[in-house]
Amino acid sequence: MFPPTRHADSDCPVLPDGGPARMTRLTRVKLIVAAAGVSIWAVGVRVGDERLKWAGIAILVAAFLLRLLNDRPGASSDDASGPDDGSP
Repeated sequence: MFPPTRHADSDCPVLPDGGPARMTRLTRVKLIVAAAGVSIWAVGVRVGDERLKWAGIAILVAAFLLRLLNDRPGASSDDASGPDDGSP
């Protein structure tokens, strides 16, 4: 596939309709949860608190599981198979 084109005045990729690509709300949540997990884990390592380390790891696992959520409308794997009307 072709690399994304860019706006002349920014480094943001351009969508096919000509507008700049933006992060979805779900993508922001995923990044925030991952950053919080790493931060809490790092504080736990720094102060030597096992509970904080495990809490950070648990939050990182949650961030990993959030990756499985689909943040693009209409892009589920069920849509690729076509309509399920029983016809071959």
